[in-house]
Amino acid sequence: MNLNDMNISTEKLVLSGITISDAEAMFNYRSNPRICLGLGINAEAVTGVINYLFSNLKKHRIIASVDPENIKSIMLLERIGMRKEAHFKKSYWSNNEWTDDMIYAILEEEWIDSNA
Repeated sequence: MNLNDMNISTEKLVLSGITISDAEAMFNYRSNPRICLGLGINAEAVTGVINYLFSNLKKHRIIASVDPENIKSIMLLERIGMRKEAHFKKSYWSNNEWTDDMIYAILEEEWIDSNA
């Protein structure tokens, strides 16, 4: 199942491109740093999506792809319990250049244990 057409957008946050397989889900988000910085909006949104994917869609594993230069998003993913699983060098084309990509993930049982 691919929900890449789904976009939830406000002036603060855009959630897009949720890709769902039988056992896994991957989602993308971006936020307006002038509005969201330090307010906890991103953490609340990402946590809500993860809760929904585990609780309602019964996924086994959630994956997040992040730009290695986006330190705030990396800190957020680590703060909510996701772990770095990979750093791909020059793995995708963006803004007319090859760009690195980092993969973070969390298993359902890890999420439950960290939120108990």
